[in-house]
Amino acid sequence: MPDNYLTKNNWLIKAVLVLLLLTLFFWGIYHAASFLKPLSVAFLVALLMLPVSRKAEAKGINRLWSSVISTLIVTTFIIFIIGLVGYQANQISSDSDELEKKGKEQLKKLEKQVTKTTGLTSEQIQSYLKKTGATKLQNTAENISSGIMNSLMDLLLMLIYTYLFLYYRRHFKKFILKITTDGKKEEARKTMEETSALALHYLGGRFMLIAILAVCYGTGLTLLGVKFGIFYGILGALLSLIPYIGNVIALALPLLTATIYGSPTTIIGVLILFAVVQFIESYLLEPLIVGKKVNIHPMMTILVVVLGGILWGVPGMIIAIPYLGILVILFSKLKALEPVAFLLSDDS
Repeated sequence: MPDNYLTKNNWLIKAVLVLLLLTLFFWGIYHAASFLKPLSVAFLVALLMLPVSRKAEAKGINRLWSSVISTLIVTTFIIFIIGLVGYQANQISSDSDELEKKGKEQLKKLEKQVTKTTGLTSEQIQSYLKKTGATKLQNTAENISSGIMNSLMDLLLMLIYTYLFLYYRRHFKKFILKITTDGKKEEARKTMEETSALALHYLGGRFMLIAILAVCYGTGLTLLGVKFGIFYGILGALLSLIPYIGNVIALALPLLTATIYGSPTTIIGVLILFAVVQFIESYLLEPLIVGKKVNIHPMMTILVVVLGGILWGVPGMIIAIPYLGILVILFSKLKALEPVAFLLSDDS
């Protein structure tokens, strides 16, 4: 009887085991985030810098120095971005008096509207803002300070791991081939090459898109007269790495600035600019530059980005898509997991 029951309900037992393993897996990567985040980002950065290392080695530079050069290029890019953000933050800070004045004017208008709509008096609104504002401001300041320190440590670890991945890449490849059965070694080699090519194509394409978007957003916002237009342009382009959500945040910041400093015409101009640029990105630039190499179903894209955000925050949202693309390739090579690869991919 028990054997007969197990045979009949074999699918149910498998489903429970899969759910348990998935729960254990996600629990593990959530609690090991501080270790895994810089390691996971470094792996993708190392793949992106692989052509640079190979080109340097082809010119006679040894593995040690080619890895150092590639890591230094990444470091220079990060320093440039941090410097640019710092410079613009300083400019915003120097305009803080004007920003505060304009902000108060807009808040007064909003306050009048809230009073008309809800019937609350001006004193009640002010009292509520004073009660909640001080505590939130203190908590925000503490969170920002802690976040900056953690981010700097993660960046340092990421750069170290990037160098190590580049320098020891042949060692890791040999390890994978050693644990692969003799009949599957060639297939494993092809899978590694395909995975590497996919990640490189996707990341390289994304960074080319970032450069184009930065020029489009920065030029458009500057012509519209939006303050800090170049900064918002670069920030908006970088935020495009986060599918769907990044574009919303990228629009919200210049729109808020246009609301405080600009006119209704400027606000409409910002909305039109982002609508046009994002339309061109989705239907022209992305198919041409990135193509359909990371062939993931749109629903799965949204789900994995949300899951990445829950588990690892912004870094999780950014790296979710390339890693899911890698998983699709790996699953498609395994007979038992081919249906999962089909579910994740978009064959329309």
